[in-house]
Amino acid sequence: MIENLILSAIFVTALWFSFNKFFPSTSRRVKSFLLTALGRKSPAPVLVKTPTGCGSGCGKCNGCG
Repeated sequence: MIENLILSAIFVTALWFSFNKFFPSTSRRVKSFLLTALGRKSPAPVLVKTPTGCGSGCGKCNGCG
């Protein structure tokens, strides 16, 4: 019984982490839905700063390579 419980917990954890990795936008929506369903405030979205300047791969300086 304990073995099944431990294996189930490991399986659910691995499933959750892989879901977060392969479906990030859907994962954010699911997390937001779960937080609102529990009556908690959803956290503010994290803004990712994109690199700019020469060598960032944007193509503005014709120096991408």
